[in-house]
Amino acid sequence: MEFQLTKHAEERLAQRAIGEITLSFLLSSGLGHEVYQKGGTILVSFKKVEKQRAKKKIQQKLRDLNRTSKQLKRLLKGIDSDSYFVINGDQAKVITVGHQY
Repeated sequence: MEFQLTKHAEERLAQRAIGEITLSFLLSSGLGHEVYQKGGTILVSFKKVEKQRAKKKIQQKLRDLNRTSKQLKRLLKGIDSDSYFVINGDQAKVITVGHQY
């Protein structure tokens, strides 16, 4: 499923230095922990074990390519940042993103 970013989500990505490549990977990875909230939104966060699985996938991809890529390195850094995002389940829109503290 392809997600659209709201204006608010675009601003938060920039403010919180979360790369779109990180968001895109996390949305498509299927590794997130979903919490259904009031109003039909879904908070998606990533537990330590899920982040480790994601990092292993990326590191394997790097080995398969036999080189490192700036984008993939940035993606690994982004996964370590404890990012979360909120999506509107009905409309496939990312409403906001942030860091867990």
